[in-house]
Amino acid sequence: MDVKGSVAVITGGASGIGETVARYLAAQGAAVVLGDMNQEGLDRVVADIRKAGGKAAGRTLNVTDDADTASFMDFAVKEFGAINIAVPCAGIIRDAMFLS
Repeated sequence: MDVKGSVAVITGGASGIGETVARYLAAQGAAVVLGDMNQEGLDRVVADIRKAGGKAAGRTLNVTDDADTASFMDFAVKEFGAINIAVPCAGIIRDAMFLS
């Protein structure tokens, strides 16, 4: 699949699978917009992608908050003009559900 020139939004982009997918898509020519609750991780991944010549932006995101998620999508469009690819990698653990 040719992703060059596409814009990908990636939740959970500050580490793990989300980070790996972001780096891969950026290396293939996509602009990536990362969302995560870990600002330090976001800053690191965005800086690394830009240093390698890729296009990246990131901001904190709480995917359990509908308004924050909508705002994140607006941020992506403002940064790069569109959204062509969505990669949901944010993990959500609810302690009560796990312990029940």
